[in-house]
Amino acid sequence: MGDGEKMGKPKKRKEYSLKKIVLMVFACSSLLCLLLIIFVTRISMKAMRESKMETSLKATLEEVNQGFESEYNVLLRLSQTMASNGLVGEKYDAYRTAEEQYDKILEYQDFYQTLNVATWEMEDVMLGAYLIQGESREMTPEVLFSTYSTKKETFQPETLSKLVDTGEVTYHSIHQSYNSVRNDNVVSMGRRTSFSDGTDAWIYLEAKSDEALMLQKRSELEKIPYVLLQLNPEKKVEYSSEKAFAKGDILELDEDGRIEQNGYEGVAKKNIYGFYTVLLLPTYEYQSEIYQWTLLTGSVIFISLAILAVVAISQIWLVSHPIKVLEKEMRHFGKGDFSEAETPVQLAEYNQLFATFNQMKAQIQELIESEQRKEKEKADLELEKLMYQINPHFLMNALNSIHWMALTNHQKEIDDYVKHLGFILSYSLGKAEQNTTLRTELKYLQYYLELQQMTHDFSSEFDIAEGEYLNTRCARFLLQPIAENAVCHNMDEFGTLWVEASEQDGIITIRIRDDGKGFEISEKMEQNAKDERKEIGLRYVQMTLKSFYGEEAEIKIESELGKGTEVTLHFPVLPA
Repeated sequence: MGDGEKMGKPKKRKEYSLKKIVLMVFACSSLLCLLLIIFVTRISMKAMRESKMETSLKATLEEVNQGFESEYNVLLRLSQTMASNGLVGEKYDAYRTAEEQYDKILEYQDFYQTLNVATWEMEDVMLGAYLIQGESREMTPEVLFSTYSTKKETFQPETLSKLVDTGEVTYHSIHQSYNSVRNDNVVSMGRRTSFSDGTDAWIYLEAKSDEALMLQKRSELEKIPYVLLQLNPEKKVEYSSEKAFAKGDILELDEDGRIEQNGYEGVAKKNIYGFYTVLLLPTYEYQSEIYQWTLLTGSVIFISLAILAVVAISQIWLVSHPIKVLEKEMRHFGKGDFSEAETPVQLAEYNQLFATFNQMKAQIQELIESEQRKEKEKADLELEKLMYQINPHFLMNALNSIHWMALTNHQKEIDDYVKHLGFILSYSLGKAEQNTTLRTELKYLQYYLELQQMTHDFSSEFDIAEGEYLNTRCARFLLQPIAENAVCHNMDEFGTLWVEASEQDGIITIRIRDDGKGFEISEKMEQNAKDERKEIGLRYVQMTLKSFYGEEAEIKIESELGKGTEVTLHFPVLPA
């Protein structure tokens, strides 16, 4: 027996102490934060030690420097060929010294053909020229010959920035082409030469340079703002792609070629021609690993604080949430909700609190239901009293009608009248609490109207939808007071009264409509409120609906002067 009792009892859920839960949660969260910080710090330090930013920057610089050396090498080789002792220079000197026009033409053709052969593989050469410099730097030089037309207004090679000037050869930094139909970036050089007629000339050559454009595209692709500089041997800036470094600024390089200046860091390399190529990045990009580590560390701290905040909030929730739930349940309880409240957390303290609250709700609900039963009994007595007021009123009218018909009509109508009256009396004299069906209630209404038609000139039409709902339970004397009001108070002579009944989705609809004089509803209600005898029928219907069918039942009255009145009842289908 003992074993059976143990098996029949429901399994009790394990309860936890609030104090123990708080301590365990805080201990676990603190340990998790510590492990996270150690893990991220080790990874960050390793990433900093193995940084590849400087290596990558040096590789890019090597590529750019080789490009410059290749471009200047092309110009140097072509200048040697165009010098007076070079193959092209000798042809040009022969052209200049020819005296006969015919000889000049032949020499020029030979010179031009030799120049084309010399530049055949030099596709990047944008311009080549022999010129005589003016007496000052600002004077436009005299162009003896050029492979393409020049920008005459600005063609002053002597004003260009000089990276290296040996006296015989000058290397210029990046600038825009002097070719009149091109605006590309170019590098250029100048070379002195003398012809046999004693003319001191200057060879000017320029070649397209793609290094600056290449870095610009790489910056857009990698989202890293590269800065390109060209320095002369004294480390003065001769070309800069960034306004932070102006021409003439002196840069400080350490022995390894590193630079840190004006918020930029980078590397420099001296090429075979003696000048420097420099590649820089903003300090925040160059030291991105450090910034990333700082950001990561800050993120870890933030996450740690967030975890602690979440833990704190969760503990606050653990304490306050059940109280808020209890408060909500109390508000619902105040609105009449007596359902059992469930404990939101399985803690012993709150379980006891909610159990006491549920017990209190059950006791109060029992008291309210007891009062409701008493009120219902009182309402039933009131209904019975009203029914006893209605029945004698109708019987007096019916007996009076029989009296006058007996005096005036000695026909079969009296037999029918008395037969209908017998059914009505039998139906009316039943006990107030005795149930009937909707079919019988409609039959009673039909007999009642037929009796009224003996003394009033009106017609009645019934439209009853056949169905099982007609055999369900119905309140007694629900329809007769509405029909009586229509016949005795609302309808004119020779009027019509329509009675309709139907059922849809478990709701029965009864509609009683007349074509009488109608009334203003507000005025009618005020008048009825002053005359208790006229209010008896409507009060009876309203109280019967509420008592028999509950809150789902409703009565609706619509009336319009000169067009009649319509009363509609809606109530649920009750089991037979």
